[in-house]
Amino acid sequence: MNPAPPQNEAQFTVGRWSGTYHVPGDLSRLRDLQLRLDSIVADRLALVCKSFLEQSLNNSDPSVWRVRDLTLNCYLDAGFSDVHSVARDWGRSIASEILSIIENGDVSDSILRFANRAAFLAQFLCDLASGRAWGKWYYEEFSDLQVLSVRQAICSIFLRSDTPPVDLLLQIASIGRLEDVLRVLSDNDAQLIFGLCFDSAAFASRSDNLQKWAGIVLELWNSAPLRAGSRAENRFQDALRLLVRALSRYPGGRRDRELQTVIHNANMNMLKSFTQQRVFDDMITLYTMDPSDKCEPHTTIGRLGTLWFGEVRDPVFDCEHVRHAATSIKI
Repeated sequence: MNPAPPQNEAQFTVGRWSGTYHVPGDLSRLRDLQLRLDSIVADRLALVCKSFLEQSLNNSDPSVWRVRDLTLNCYLDAGFSDVHSVARDWGRSIASEILSIIENGDVSDSILRFANRAAFLAQFLCDLASGRAWGKWYYEEFSDLQVLSVRQAICSIFLRSDTPPVDLLLQIASIGRLEDVLRVLSDNDAQLIFGLCFDSAAFASRSDNLQKWAGIVLELWNSAPLRAGSRAENRFQDALRLLVRALSRYPGGRRDRELQTVIHNANMNMLKSFTQQRVFDDMITLYTMDPSDKCEPHTTIGRLGTLWFGEVRDPVFDCEHVRHAATSIKI
């Protein structure tokens, strides 16, 4: 049971109903009674239960619950004629049991809670990447993906529209499992996911925004290695690492097309050489210096960065401010 973004309404799913009917031995037309009860369970019970839950659950709560099994005893008159009444009584009983679990915060091996849909999917992808997903009862809804390779299954989850890909990526990073997932992806897979993270971003491009993100991206890249020294360079995997680093610090950039442009155009070897003082010195000699152009360090780095990424043609730099900017971000 979980809210289904973006509609923000409760979603109630039953994996399997299993019912045993106990009836008097002298009751006639047992087969007809069984078919009537089966019809109530198959056609009405889930909808009625969902209706009761929607009345009681807070739709602003994005939590996802996985309940392995519930055992309830329900009673009725075998001569019933109102199927709606039977479905309502049984649905209310099931909904009450589920609400009791949620209200009490019961968690066990057979009752799991995830903070939201992204957290649930992120855990699935991490288990999938480490080869521990299949066979776990709470991943049954993904059973159709078992025919795919691990990397194909991961990409298919990112392609689904129920959770924004960027939220899923950040959730994986927040539990410290980004490298586990990247390890099983190809560069083409990483490129696909990187593009999906910006599908809903604004398309208008502003040069001042490009300068801002260029400065931020260069500083973040320079702050620490993107990957362990033993990991091979992989352009779009590095792009995802850099995107996570940028959005973790500046979450407002998730809908900013300029951030995608800066990271997409940044070749990591190019960034590495760009952060060397020698390159700054070489670039300084190529452009007009204007001492009156007093820029903050990040602005100067951003203007250099947008030039390097091919977004600005003729910036004006102040030599001393360029050197100061380089020193400020510990180049």
